Amino acid sequence: MKIGKYPSILACLILGLILGGPIYAQVQLPDVDGILKKFIEKSAADSAYLNSNYTHEEVEIIHNLENNKREKEVFLFVRKKGNILYKKLLSKNDVHIKNQTPKPKKEIIGITPELFEKFLFQFKREESIEDQKYWVLTFKPKPNFPEKETYDRVINNLTGEVWIASENYTFKKLVAHIADEVDYSGARVSGKVHRMDASVEAQIVDGHFAVSRVRIRLRYNLKFLFSVPFNGDSLITIHYQNYQRREP
Repeated sequence: MKIGKYPSILACLILGLILGGPIYAQVQLPDVDGILKKFIEKSAADSAYLNSNYTHEEVEIIHNLENNKREKEVFLFVRKKGNILYKKLLSKNDVHIKNQTPKPKKEIIGITPELFEKFLFQFKREESIEDQKYWVLTFKPKPNFPEKETYDRVINNLTGEVWIASENYTFKKLVAHIADEVDYSGARVSGKVHRMDASVEAQIVDGHFAVSRVRIRLRYNLKFLFSVPFNGDSLITIHYQNYQRREP
């Protein structure tokens, strides 16, 4: 073949080498909005199934890094009276709690479309974990997003990455941190959150995704109404475990 007869092919080959590949072979990036939509639908379905059919324990461990004090509480979560989630304290610092009445659990933050509307997502890369392919998406807060609650100030400063299975849109893990310190002042509390690093990991229960561990490093100074100011530097770890089928 005479190169002179095919100048366009030669140009493509040269530019392809310079740019890392043929210019006519553009990579088709995943549809981020489509991924998030199916991920939210999958998460809602899995959560509804597990909440309707399973009970589980939640182990909350708070380690105060300033005084090396460690507290551990174990709760049992059950659904009663329709769709109300109840939380019962089973033990504190490994001491069994007797005759503790279950209390309704307020679910403030969950995987909902409203939560994801707060962030801008971008596709970053594909990654294989245990022979499963995952899309890794980065996220950062949308500028000037409305703050309805005081904790929205922290959420609206979170940035990080989330791993979603490309095969079935199942959540694998998340890492996040606040980019800057957050003024946490409100009607009943004032102060700042200086640091927040968080990670979330998942497990599979009966073929459905469930959170297995949440880990948060939090450093802050706060003052509640009519109280003295206090500082905190804590490592909070929450384990979700012992999923068992509810009796019919």
